[in-house]
Amino acid sequence: ALLAERVHLSVRQLTRVFRSNAGITPLDYINRTRFTLARRMLQESSMPVERVAESAGFSSAHHLRRVWRKFADEPPSAAVRRGRG
Repeated sequence: ALLAERVHLSVRQLTRVFRSNAGITPLDYINRTRFTLARRMLQESSMPVERVAESAGFSSAHHLRRVWRKFADEPPSAAVRRGRG
């Protein structure tokens, strides 16, 4: 809603324009970006999942895991093992 307000469009119109140009909704774009950042942080740091979730912009580790299931076939712990192992 904030982004739509800033570009002087309704949320519905912004979603249509964004999807037409990017092929995904603004929310999917944000979640994909946060997921990518979280995955990289889990692989390259020793931070716990809760801290990674917060740093990547998720409201909680539960939120991170819910979005993670949308973009990956394996749980976040697999990225940790692969990156740190």
